[in-house]
Amino acid sequence: MAILSIALVILIVIVACYPMIQSREEEELDIKNLMSGTIEIGCGMDSSNEVSGTGFIVEYDGVKVISNAHIVTYLDNGSYMPFDHISGRFFDDDTAYELNVTSFDRGLDIAVLAFVDISRHFSVLSFGDSDHIYYGDPVLTVGNARGNGLSASSGVVSIPLININDSRAVRPAIQTSITINDGNSGGPLFDDRGQVIGMMSFRIRDSLGDIVNGMSFAVPSNEIRTYLDIVKV
Repeated sequence: MAILSIALVILIVIVACYPMIQSREEEELDIKNLMSGTIEIGCGMDSSNEVSGTGFIVEYDGVKVISNAHIVTYLDNGSYMPFDHISGRFFDDDTAYELNVTSFDRGLDIAVLAFVDISRHFSVLSFGDSDHIYYGDPVLTVGNARGNGLSASSGVVSIPLININDSRAVRPAIQTSITINDGNSGGPLFDDRGQVIGMMSFRIRDSLGDIVNGMSFAVPSNEIRTYLDIVKV
């Protein structure tokens, strides 16, 4: 009887733990999918990649790569122009895939790009609703930190919507607790369902000019979607 009771307890524990094990496996699969929809971006006047950043792939009236305008453009005689050479790499592929800028807005810090030619498989990410996030919500970003390849970082939503006054315009942003580095700009900001609720854009400096860690800002996904609806490229 004692042996039967012990066996029953073990069975109950296994059944109780199975959903957690299954959930963990599903989470790992989701992370791989998110990584596959994100690319490292390198830009320059030639193939030397003077600027490093991140981009992510969406299906929005065709396959598009979304990134920050400040990554893929430079100032030339008073006007902003796309870099001559822009390429993207996946986390599991060292091939450099050529990209072209089809539209950008420096004020919004949004750029839309397209692959010149690509035949490999990749994930297409989905937009979430940035109006439905709240203080303390868990978030994750994937980015090309310091140009060393894609890596994942997590944190929480610090402020769901804050208006930032920078040198170009007053624009809405999501403030997060994630510490980002050069190269993280343009990376997708995911909610706990793996949907893109924003795009990492910038950090701030204190009065001494030092980077403030634990404060990063993202372009809300609804701003990106509105821009895509307007330009239709």
